[in-house]
Amino acid sequence: MILLGGMALGLGLLRLGIVVSSFLLRMLWTATGWSFGFTLVAMGRLLDLPRYRWLGLTGGVLSTALLFLALPFPQGSLLFGLLWCALLAGSGLITLRRAALALRAEGAG
Repeated sequence: MILLGGMALGLGLLRLGIVVSSFLLRMLWTATGWSFGFTLVAMGRLLDLPRYRWLGLTGGVLSTALLFLALPFPQGSLLFGLLWCALLAGSGLITLRRAALALRAEGAG
């Protein structure tokens, strides 16, 4: 519903003549980021994982920034993918490092 709502918003603004057609393409990635971010926040709440909530909120906000960058569709796609890849990889690596340090401290103690 979030994805469809974002696309409906973009289509409405395009129909009113407020935005240009490239906005609608950027809105596709933004709405996708919102919907994925919402999924992560919901999973974080359900599983009690604060890092998922943080990740979903951060990714959703950064996906919104794609609306304001006048990038062509292929470059917006690349930026969207790199953004989410960096967020997910960074979050996973931080968690993995914390777990490894905890195991090392447990083994030394």
